[in-house]
Amino acid sequence: MWKACQLRRAIHLWCRPSANVGRESRIGDRGYANNVPELNFNKWSLLKGECYYTLGKKEGTSLCNSAIAGASEEAGFNVERETGEKCEADVHSAVKLCSGIGKLVISKCSFIFDSGRDTFDGNCSLQDVLKHGLWLSPETLRRFWRASQLKPEDFFDILVGFGHGAAEVRNARFLWNLYRWASWQSKDFRHLPRSNDMMVSILAHAQMLSQAESLLLLLDENKALTDASGLFSQVIQAFSEAGHLDKSVALFDRARHKCLKPSASCYQVLLNLMVRRSKQELVVRVYLDMLEVGLGSCTERDILDFAISALVKRDKFLQAIGIIRQLKSLNIEISKGSLLTVAKEFCKKKDTRDMMNFLEEWRYLPEPRLCNRMLASICKNLGTDEAWFVFQRLEALGFTPDATTFGIFICHSCREMKLKAAFLYLSECFSRHIEPKVCAYNAIIGGVFTEGLYRHANYILEDMIERKIMPELLTYKILLAGYCKYRQFDDIEEILRIMKVNGVNGLPSGNCALSRALSFLGLDHLGVKVKRDNATGFPKAEFFDSVGNGLYLDTDSKRFETSLAQILDNAFYSDISPEIVSACQQGDVASALLVKDEAFQQGHDISPASCSELIKSLCVSPAHVMDVIDLMEEMPYTFDKLDAQTLNLVIQTLSTNEMSACARLVLDRLFRRGLPVNQDTYTYLLTGFCTERNIMGFWECWNVATKLNWSPDSKDVMPLISHLCKWGVIEEALELISMLLDCYPNLFLSAYCALLKELCRTGYTTVGCAMLEALLEKDVVVGCSLIYSVTEGFLKEQKTAESIGLYDMCLNKIKMSDVFTRQFPFSSLACFDAERCMDLVQSVMKMERSDVSACSCIMNELLHTGKVSQAMSVVQASTLGKKLSDKLLNSTLQSYCCLNSWRKVDAVICIMLKIHASISISSYRFLVRRMCEQSQFSSALCLKELIQQNDKSTELILYNILMFCLFQRRNSLQVHDLLKDMKRNGISPDKITYDFLVYGFNKSGDTDRSVSVLDACIVQGLTPSNRSLRIVLNHYCKLGNLEKSIELFHLIEGRGWKHGLVIEMTVISALLSSGRYSEAKSYLNKLSRSALIISDITFDALIKEFCGQGDLEMSVNLINKMLKNGRLPSEASYSSVIYRLCVLKEFDQALDFLAEMQLENLKPSEISCDVLMRGLCAMGRTTDAKKILEILMTFGSAPSFGMYRTVFDNYSRCNNTLEAAKLLHDMQQAGHTPKFEMQWSVISNLSSTGRKTEGYERPILSNLISSSEFPMKNNRRK
Repeated sequence: MWKACQLRRAIHLWCRPSANVGRESRIGDRGYANNVPELNFNKWSLLKGECYYTLGKKEGTSLCNSAIAGASEEAGFNVERETGEKCEADVHSAVKLCSGIGKLVISKCSFIFDSGRDTFDGNCSLQDVLKHGLWLSPETLRRFWRASQLKPEDFFDILVGFGHGAAEVRNARFLWNLYRWASWQSKDFRHLPRSNDMMVSILAHAQMLSQAESLLLLLDENKALTDASGLFSQVIQAFSEAGHLDKSVALFDRARHKCLKPSASCYQVLLNLMVRRSKQELVVRVYLDMLEVGLGSCTERDILDFAISALVKRDKFLQAIGIIRQLKSLNIEISKGSLLTVAKEFCKKKDTRDMMNFLEEWRYLPEPRLCNRMLASICKNLGTDEAWFVFQRLEALGFTPDATTFGIFICHSCREMKLKAAFLYLSECFSRHIEPKVCAYNAIIGGVFTEGLYRHANYILEDMIERKIMPELLTYKILLAGYCKYRQFDDIEEILRIMKVNGVNGLPSGNCALSRALSFLGLDHLGVKVKRDNATGFPKAEFFDSVGNGLYLDTDSKRFETSLAQILDNAFYSDISPEIVSACQQGDVASALLVKDEAFQQGHDISPASCSELIKSLCVSPAHVMDVIDLMEEMPYTFDKLDAQTLNLVIQTLSTNEMSACARLVLDRLFRRGLPVNQDTYTYLLTGFCTERNIMGFWECWNVATKLNWSPDSKDVMPLISHLCKWGVIEEALELISMLLDCYPNLFLSAYCALLKELCRTGYTTVGCAMLEALLEKDVVVGCSLIYSVTEGFLKEQKTAESIGLYDMCLNKIKMSDVFTRQFPFSSLACFDAERCMDLVQSVMKMERSDVSACSCIMNELLHTGKVSQAMSVVQASTLGKKLSDKLLNSTLQSYCCLNSWRKVDAVICIMLKIHASISISSYRFLVRRMCEQSQFSSALCLKELIQQNDKSTELILYNILMFCLFQRRNSLQVHDLLKDMKRNGISPDKITYDFLVYGFNKSGDTDRSVSVLDACIVQGLTPSNRSLRIVLNHYCKLGNLEKSIELFHLIEGRGWKHGLVIEMTVISALLSSGRYSEAKSYLNKLSRSALIISDITFDALIKEFCGQGDLEMSVNLINKMLKNGRLPSEASYSSVIYRLCVLKEFDQALDFLAEMQLENLKPSEISCDVLMRGLCAMGRTTDAKKILEILMTFGSAPSFGMYRTVFDNYSRCNNTLEAAKLLHDMQQAGHTPKFEMQWSVISNLSSTGRKTEGYERPILSNLISSSEFPMKNNRRK
């Protein structure tokens, strides 16, 4: 079997590092730090960072030979079976092998995961700490390069210097480390209180929450804060914004216990988080506290609505009203939601007068639909008279009634047996030009029959038809039931006739009108029969026919009358549930919503069955998701009666539409009612949390699901893994895999392999490689698909050596045909190891069905990498006995062109012409270049025409290639002929043609024509390339024609062309060279900050120019910008600034820049050092001057004799004989010979020659004259 050690040995160390192997992989924001280095290397690990992978020769590198490959099938569990069926024994054996594998992978990658954590120990010098801030705020840290310790005020100055950018994560981490280092440098050090406050604030804003919390609590205990309330507020707010409710509440309680007053924004953010989590008790407690501390004026609408609603639900209605009145005293506009909640509660308590007083006090009018619902409730509970009184007061507030409003009054009046009032309401409706709805007529018809006025029912029907209000089925049922009740069979027959005329569906057939009516009413099951009463006096007769026969209905009279009464009652209590179900089944969701809204206004609760049907229809379309939430809020009692299937569907729909928080609340309802939760519901909810990047919600839901025996399958787990990888929370994904091993062992292997492949696809191949190595260490047989995933992942991250090492392993384990089936990246293989390509091609050609396209691919890549001889070997191997293809012939042609084997090129062309093979664009480029070198212009044209015959679409491309080749040979005259030929053939130049013309004429020395071509390109409405624009701009600048340069630059900006900073730098440099300093500075200041950040352009030339102009401030600013952009200024830039500072006698700043150069390992110029030393010596700072000599020596550069002489003279003037003597000795060590007068001045100032200097065993005199030559002779010769 493959062992981990075999995999390690398959990837060998290369003697020379590859330039493209050591690049860093991209790391996500969470779980990783920015710019995390690669995995560390040790001799027993695949994951090598500092050393580089490479390959030796094939004989020595491929450990996975046939013996190993065969052994791999004998033992261990084969992960290759991951997608197939596995027996139970295999699963259990795999679980045993993989026990603890998650922790093993995390430990292998611990330095990656720990890189985002705190690893700072403080055991370093100040410079070691500060150098990490060089690229962050160099202008702030520059004056501390030469310091050995920080004072409290120094750190405060650094904090102030970072400004608003201090809260950026990189800056905050640096400042946090520096803060701790300063605290640890001595026991007596104490940060300034203002520094403590700023540090806590910076950590909070940078979302370094654990550090901010620990520092805040520590400083609070030591009473080292000046604004404890403000800092607690910031940290609480930061925790709340990050979703850490428990931490936020704990810190809030601590702050209030200490009688600290949180800020208004702190209250708002904390309360908003609680509202999102539906924590009613917490919201009420914190909001009441907010009012208590006097911050009621900062109340937000949503928070107030939630708090008022929570208080009302907890039977604290009076307290809710008190809060509203308290806010009113603060002149705060109360939200409509809060006022509506109070009004509803008044209505619920049947206290209509107080409700109206409340609404009139606040001049608040609810929405019309809500007013209608309130009126319906009052009609139901207190009667229509009280409701009409409320209606009149609502009208005074601006309420505009509609047909639904009067329908409510009419229905309830008829229900109260106030038929006269119903007609008055109907008359009022007409007087307001409002067309009543069918339900109002239904109620009046029902009331007419109920009060025995059945003779007037027909008039009401006629009025309906006259007003073009079409009766509905319920209308006909009421009429038929009423006439049946009063045995008006003639009227029944008339109604049936009207129904037939109006095309009513479902009308029964037959001759007996009564039977048809009863069948339509659904009463045919009663078996009603009409019989004649023959007894004397007609004791049973209920009605008489036209000839006087007494008739009666033979049926169960009580049941019959009760059934008719129920139908008549439906006129007042209409059941709209069937309408909703019917509309939903027909797919008419809009009509169903209208019916639901009508029921809501009339105060009817739809049945759970119809509500369930409506929800199912709404969940089909994402556009109706908000309607589901509205339905939950409008009819909470009905919603609580829904079945488990519907609630599961709601959770899944909300989760799919990024409303997982709402879905989680619905899940709680399922739990409270003890209803079952579907397996898919957990999956949808977990995926929703992943999509919304709510990791806390994800883990909370995961814990609940696993505790309640959730049994996912692979289709459930794979999307979760994919989301976590895309999110970048790799450590959490590995923890998920570990939990699968414990909870769902049957899913572990498939999920593990899926995670490994997903990591390799999303840029985390180093972690995927660690997972692969962990499998090998657990003696699990690894399939080739996993190795391919890691291989291709390394290639994407440009780690070719690692990829080829893994490729070698696969090559010896699988069939050769599978290599091409897997589409292994031959380009990288050819680039890295041409010999392997040869072996691979030979193996392929031995196969029965060889893949010639793959050989062509390898051949092309070998040509691109300059391995022509290997490419020719591939040609010979691939053409031997094989059918020639266009692609292979073109590759062969290009190979011969590279070898200058033109006879063979001619032979290949003949073959291609003979078999009618097409010449590719790449082959044409090779041939045309050769023809142009031999001045065969006519042959190149003929070749172009030959290719054009087969493919007209390539005509312009062929012209462009030929034009480019002619320019390379400085053949501009024939280019003119080519342009004429294009014009004759009606071919218009494109952007590439103009670019080649501008570039070619410029190279040929005809830049004036390049300018003309660029003008023509712009006139044609084309966008020139940046290269063309730079050529013309440089031409104008060289001529000193700045006006033309600026005019062209303005044209570029006016057209909105993306030109980059090179063009702008060209214009600025030209302005500076021409002495137009102010204009250059103005252009430079206009450069956007974002453009500078993404630019790779250096400002070294501008820095030197500005220094020459005396603008030191601009030069320093440009140096700082370069450093912040990650670009290191040149030695000349620093030297120019140092020289200018010396001219201005700013020697301390010059020394700071010199120390910065030393930190960056940049060598200062001799002139700048000499000027600096002379200036320091003139100021009496000889010690600092001598340090410059030492700095130069560290760079391996000997200071000049003049530098030593300057320092020596200063020591002599100060009678510092010992230092002067040491300096003379250093001069000798540096290869300089001191002059006699220098030596004599030292000797003459000594009291005796027996005196010794420190560090010398011999007397000074003998030490000075011990050089190999006599100084006097040397000096005389000079």
